[in-house]
Amino acid sequence: MMKKFFLLQFFLGLCQIAAFAQMDYELVIDKTDGSEIVIPVEDIEQMFFRERNTSQPDLLDGPFPVGQWQECKPDGTLRDDATEYEVMHMNIYSNGTGDWWTVTKGKTDEYRYSFNYTCTMNGSSGSVTMTITASSRQSDVGQSLTMPVTYEKEILHGGEIYYKKVGGGTGGESNVYYECPDGNHPHLIDLGLPSGTKWACCNVGATTPEQDGGYYAWGETEEKDEYYSSTYKWVENGKLSKYCTDSKRGIVDNKTLLDLADDVAHVKWGGVWVMPTLDQCEELAKNCSFVWTTQNGVIGCKFTGSNGCSIFLPASGWRDRYSLGNKGFSGYYWSSTLNESSPRGARYLFFDSSFVSAFQGYYRYNGLTVRPVSSSNN
Repeated sequence: MMKKFFLLQFFLGLCQIAAFAQMDYELVIDKTDGSEIVIPVEDIEQMFFRERNTSQPDLLDGPFPVGQWQECKPDGTLRDDATEYEVMHMNIYSNGTGDWWTVTKGKTDEYRYSFNYTCTMNGSSGSVTMTITASSRQSDVGQSLTMPVTYEKEILHGGEIYYKKVGGGTGGESNVYYECPDGNHPHLIDLGLPSGTKWACCNVGATTPEQDGGYYAWGETEEKDEYYSSTYKWVENGKLSKYCTDSKRGIVDNKTLLDLADDVAHVKWGGVWVMPTLDQCEELAKNCSFVWTTQNGVIGCKFTGSNGCSIFLPASGWRDRYSLGNKGFSGYYWSSTLNESSPRGARYLFFDSSFVSAFQGYYRYNGLTVRPVSSSNN
């Protein structure tokens, strides 16, 4: 176990440099003509960069990674085989600290570390010194180790273990996290779901995970004062004008998934964000444990994936006509999937203190909350 602990530590350290408060950090972009573009650290929004210490220029002269990392194979292919053996994860922060843990047979291992680190790099290789600051095994606290490391082709390597940044090279999902790294929501949260779907940390219209955000009729992208069939965008003369599979209900177009133009998650947030499909809601319900809990004074449900990471969904209830119902008692979250058997309704994710499921349908004109997702399949 100690051997694994030390191996783990040097890995973690490799990812980062000691960040001392008195040091002046900046983002340096090397251009092909040999010149550089320098960006002050306060202007950096996404930390996936090369950092140079201007007060001690020789401390680092190579790339180093900041973010969430998962054990991979030597070719960089991410390992997702925790059902067979351990897969190691780590978070590396720009303030010179980090966390490390393992996933074993689909569950979070009790063995976990927090650490401080310093790192010196010369090109793609260097050394890292790590010191454990907290551990599930108290006797490990205070132990430190200096180990050689390499960082080449976006792969961290030390000893027999390789790490790759989670979300790297996925075409738009470079910022995938195991937990919110800061207060600049939303973030893509990796719950270890089989499909690879990442869930947002907060609702559309919210600025924190605990806020309800906006209430939207299905297929509408703005909130309104009254949620009723007569105010619904896709009803004309009492009949459905879009998203219909039954001629008795309206004009049949056989659309069963929302167009992006009618997807409030995509309209409001853009990029890779969309409303979840029914399948993605069912995947969340079936592959995550859920606990009815209170977070920062807000009642809701915490969904925890096989990798030990979680998201919190507030019990925001629903809006019907002029009223808000069941807030604090249950959650109703739209999917982007039509209820084909009764197209006046759409599918949704429901949970309360004892139950969670993806349901057949709810009247489309009601106002429900929306928790976006991102997936390579979207």
